[in-house]
Amino acid sequence: MPLTAQYASAPRIRPLRPTAQPAAPMTDHQREEAMQASRETKAEMNREVAAWTKYTLDKVAELAKKYKKDERYFLDMFFGGGIHLVNHHDKVNPFNAFMSIKARENRMDGEDLLKLKALQALHLAEYHGLNETERLAYVEEFMALKVANLELQRPTPRARIQDVSNVIRNIELLLLGLQRRAGVHAMVCIFRNTTTYVMDPQWFFTSAELEPYLPMAVGKQWNTAQVGARLEAFAIAGCDTSKLFKTVQQKVEFYKMSIRNRVNHSLRQITGNSNLQMQYVHFETRIVHQYGVNIVGWTHPTFGNPSELSSSLEPLKKLYDALVSGECKFVKLSEADVDKRKKEYEAKLASGEVEVTERKQRKDAGTKRGANKRTKKRNAVEDDEDDEEEDDTEDEDEDDGDDEEPVPQPAKKPAAKRRRKERQEESQPSTKRMRKTATKPTTSRRRRTASQAVGDSDAE
Repeated sequence: MPLTAQYASAPRIRPLRPTAQPAAPMTDHQREEAMQASRETKAEMNREVAAWTKYTLDKVAELAKKYKKDERYFLDMFFGGGIHLVNHHDKVNPFNAFMSIKARENRMDGEDLLKLKALQALHLAEYHGLNETERLAYVEEFMALKVANLELQRPTPRARIQDVSNVIRNIELLLLGLQRRAGVHAMVCIFRNTTTYVMDPQWFFTSAELEPYLPMAVGKQWNTAQVGARLEAFAIAGCDTSKLFKTVQQKVEFYKMSIRNRVNHSLRQITGNSNLQMQYVHFETRIVHQYGVNIVGWTHPTFGNPSELSSSLEPLKKLYDALVSGECKFVKLSEADVDKRKKEYEAKLASGEVEVTERKQRKDAGTKRGANKRTKKRNAVEDDEDDEEEDDTEDEDEDDGDDEEPVPQPAKKPAAKRRRKERQEESQPSTKRMRKTATKPTTSRRRRTASQAVGDSDAE
């Protein structure tokens, strides 16, 4: 049978065999010699594999240069990269099914295991004597045994760990092969969701540089072992986020937020409007009539905005579970159903059973509004500052004497207008503001300059 991802990850049926007699214990010297021989064999094997790898890569580079193609092209030709785990034959050969069943019968009868050629030579004449119907019966029997093999349980902790190890090995082969063929990278974390056995979270990266990059990607301190442990704890808790909260209020807020998000997501999916928000008050007119959809399976006693529902935990949890399972969902209505709903709604409006809730109109609608309180307060402060500035200027003029001739003063601008102009000048670029300040002094400065000029003329 070909080695596929489905076959390799499935539990295996192992025949019952007589218990072998344990070998005689080795002495320390014999054990050391055996270990040394094993190390030498492994080292020699690694050297030969490294030499073959070097030769292959050199050959790939030579072919790529000769035929002006990328090296990846020839690497894909040389290495399947786990492709045999993906592409497998669904159709069963009757001959293979027949031989598999005969081998199983021999094992169940307690006969000695035979090699494939010996098994085929033993039952080849019997196979050729079968008609088409009998051969198809063997195929069906083989498929039934295959399904039963996949559904077998492996309850022991050791068997579970071995099963996980086999699947991880196949996943690594598949991802590395996909990396060579399609040019992708991947990261995988496998962790348990049960406490029946102990296994640390298993991480796999197609590139060793991915793990050091994660702290830079998330912007926080990344600890791979800690993240795996937290994922494992969350999975053992049933992947239920509500179990992470300590108080009832936190659970209530979580359920209300999740209900709102799931309702909006489901509504956007069925209508195709990615910006649509659920309308609870105007549900009949703005959702049912306009988009032709209706919600079914709402389990809460009150239909309304989740934020306005009661804080009772059990109804919220029941509605959340219904949204997760799909019992509560939006469904499309036919045109006839929508017209029927519209007529029923109009009849309720006419009878007064339903009231239309509209926004109240402002009392000053249609009239120009004045400045708000903050603007009025700022203008009042500016007026007070201008009045104080004018009072100081008048006091300086009175101290110069009564016989002084009046100095002509430029026309004074309104205080609020002058303040607004000064703020505009301050917001302009600094060079332009400096040029304006040098060429056009403020009113108070001109007043002081004129007073000083009159004082100097009197002194002379």
